[in-house]
Amino acid sequence: TTRDQTDYSGADGVMVEGFSQWGPNQPFELADWKLQMNRILHLVQQDCIILAQSYLNSADDVRSRLFYLGNYLLIKGEQTYLNIELSLEPEGFPEYSILIGQPLEPTPLEIDDLRVGQTEIYARRFTNGLVMVNPSSVDQVMALNRTCFQVIPAGGGIVPANGDVSVWQVDYRAVDSVAVRQGEAVVLLNSRP
Repeated sequence: TTRDQTDYSGADGVMVEGFSQWGPNQPFELADWKLQMNRILHLVQQDCIILAQSYLNSADDVRSRLFYLGNYLLIKGEQTYLNIELSLEPEGFPEYSILIGQPLEPTPLEIDDLRVGQTEIYARRFTNGLVMVNPSSVDQVMALNRTCFQVIPAGGGIVPANGDVSVWQVDYRAVDSVAVRQGEAVVLLNSRP
């Protein structure tokens, strides 16, 4: 909040608990989302370590998983990490291994630098893809002007006792426009892996 005047400039890093929304499918108001993103970006600019931690009620909540991932990609710096927490057990998600590449531009100074025109869509380009996040309360349809491959995770969650996660995968759907609904993110690759 604006009441908290804590100066984190002397810290090597911070953990942001409740990253990008209060909890699964519990969005911030747009102004609060921007405030959190801008505070994180300020620390990323100082080369701080950022551990962005978000929570799930169920591994099947792919919507929240992609929203967390999309927001992470918006603020990603050299030392930025995402942890999606489901339980105290070892867990993982196939979307952690998406080969989106490196950001094409430096980390933005503030989140509005990533805003797409007059929409409330925030986008960042990578060497092999694009992420779009909609933290607003209005659905948007975005034309891509080319064919991209939308990331669709399947599986994930608590790692089985035998460690076999071979059924966890990421599928890809060819698209030339995407609906980015309120409180959702879309991750797109330039080519199918």
